[in-house]
Amino acid sequence: MLAALTAMLAPPPSAAGAAPFGYLPTPTDQISIPGAASGTEITPSGSLYTGSAELGFRFGPRLAPWNGRTRTLLDGWLPVLSSGASSGGARYRLQVFTAAAAGRPVDFAGVTITNPSRRPLTARWRAAARWSGGARLSTGAYAFRFPRPVANDSYHGYVQPGEAFDPGAVWGFSGRAATRSGRVIYLFPPGARLSARPTAGPLAAGSPAGAAAYALRLAPHATRRLVFRLPVDPPPAGAPEVSRIARADPGRALAATIGIWRGALSGAMRIALPEAKASDTYRTSLVNMLEARTPRAGGVAQSVNLLNYHSFYLRDSAMIDEAYLLAGLAGVVRENLGYVAKFQQPDGLYMSQPEQYDGFGEALWSYAEYARREGGAAYARTVLPAVFRAMGWLASERRSDPLGLMPFSHTYDNEQTPGHLAGDDFWAYAGAAGAVELARLAGRPDLAARWADDAASLRRAIRRAVRAAAGRTHGAIPPALDLPGGNTWGNLWAAWPTGTLGPADPAVVATIRAARRRFREGIATYGRLLHGYLGFRVLETDLLGGRQALVVRGLDDELAHTTATDGGFEFALRYGAPGARDDLTPHGWWAAEYVLLLRNMLVREDRGDVRLASALSPAWVRPGRTLSVRGAPTLSGPVSFTLRGTPAGAALAWRSRLRPGAKLVFTVPAFVGRVRARGFDRRHGVIRLRGARGRLAIRWSRRASAESFAAAVRRLPRG
Repeated sequence: MLAALTAMLAPPPSAAGAAPFGYLPTPTDQISIPGAASGTEITPSGSLYTGSAELGFRFGPRLAPWNGRTRTLLDGWLPVLSSGASSGGARYRLQVFTAAAAGRPVDFAGVTITNPSRRPLTARWRAAARWSGGARLSTGAYAFRFPRPVANDSYHGYVQPGEAFDPGAVWGFSGRAATRSGRVIYLFPPGARLSARPTAGPLAAGSPAGAAAYALRLAPHATRRLVFRLPVDPPPAGAPEVSRIARADPGRALAATIGIWRGALSGAMRIALPEAKASDTYRTSLVNMLEARTPRAGGVAQSVNLLNYHSFYLRDSAMIDEAYLLAGLAGVVRENLGYVAKFQQPDGLYMSQPEQYDGFGEALWSYAEYARREGGAAYARTVLPAVFRAMGWLASERRSDPLGLMPFSHTYDNEQTPGHLAGDDFWAYAGAAGAVELARLAGRPDLAARWADDAASLRRAIRRAVRAAAGRTHGAIPPALDLPGGNTWGNLWAAWPTGTLGPADPAVVATIRAARRRFREGIATYGRLLHGYLGFRVLETDLLGGRQALVVRGLDDELAHTTATDGGFEFALRYGAPGARDDLTPHGWWAAEYVLLLRNMLVREDRGDVRLASALSPAWVRPGRTLSVRGAPTLSGPVSFTLRGTPAGAALAWRSRLRPGAKLVFTVPAFVGRVRARGFDRRHGVIRLRGARGRLAIRWSRRASAESFAAAVRRLPRG
């Protein structure tokens, strides 16, 4: 038992060095296990908040509030979070994770307290439940919490199962469990001094209840460990599972959690980069997305996170599913698409929120992406009846629309303007093109031909509307194609991933330039707020256009705006003065966009061929450094490669199983000068690789470049 606890509570390797950089002063994290209906938020102060309960900690001689804002992940990506502090001569390290115990998710919070000195000392620790005051994220001293329970918000699909935190509840103890109205809030180790609260009157926001305090006498160089258990859903005090939770071995629980998450990513593409932040964020992003998959009526819902965005949106789901596909987790996508089917209306339209018409194209595009990358003809035949109804809806709506486009929208959600939204039509074209692919795969050339005509007609209508709109906006595509105003949003989807217009189209070029002019701190803005993932569309379009340096710098700037645990945000941060207002990290759409961009920088399909290294950071290929990609799935087959920097240039090794006729090329980095290598195509800036596997020595002269993640952090405003 002691060995297991020692292993569980040992500091992660990164703890020995400097604390990792985190952009947000108020970071939040989520912990859970796959398949759980809900999860736990780790608040900015390091408390564990489930919505049903909150467990906070104090430490040191004066029982100061625990400040766990600088947290680290086990092995850089596993959802086992550690934070540390010192007080009164003692060192404290808290580690938290979720594991299954007695058939339910339980949070384990273990604190290791060490006396590093030659003299004995007394260390103090206190755990206590508290109430946030019911604040909805943005107000009060206990902001950054999500509301719970919520059965189903009909507009956003927000779901949080569980029971409400009643401030008038009666607190007490049952054995080594703190209880509230007869339910177990948390279990504590022996040796505690207990204090409940007066039962008269409601509990004030932030007031402790059910506190367990410890005064531990530590001999020189001695260590003590305390492990607390917080059931995510409080069971009755007399339930049999309570004793099983109390007996659960923390070391075995940790090993099981590690095994679950390693298994979940075992089939994924593996990326190893010299800058650990970049590759750790890739794996962490996959975990953050997988944590937010929850069972609901009708299938498995892909939410954005388990916190304030425990909601389903067709647009978020489409991008997250694409990230899974390109990372090699196709089995997850098949399950997720089963839930997407729930949002087709009787007339054929796909919509998850009122008047958000982009969901139509995103659903069909997602079906087609899964079919062509994994499901094949069998899957195409399965979804073809639903696609038939959807394409019938599209044809009917376009006949009644004066511009031949998708319907006029009053949603005011992202663009903040009514009109024929550009993003709705770009996605409609992508969905129609996907329907053509599905019909071909399903063996229905008649439908493929009919829908190809429909897709071509829609594309012509979009181009007419774009030309007319761009003529009123200095060449750029506005958010709505027929009305002025609004925020940049769906107009950035013109080239990627919808393919409605090419990256060199003058309207696309003008739109991307206009969006870049509004960047602050290297990332996109939304009004006067920084936006975490909106700018990825700009970077992906730049990648298609071959603007390598902009893409690399953009990736570094995105990384510089993450938390210390690699979580990205949506918006609600005023540039120059970081501070989350009404958004909680990690955000699943940010995670998906990061996975997609990094994958496309390293391995990308290009008109049937496979392109390696479309954009590389100069920090990744310095002499003696190595980057590697293993098992990257592509439409032409899986690819792996390794690139090692040498004094003369680089050494490339590759292995692939591409379909006959597919070509493999290596993109020459933008930061190199003269190149000498077998197969070098100077005109196109690529090296054409021969054979399914091989090795190649590349000689190049290197231009000076200081771009790196560390450089991006230094670029951030100070103060």
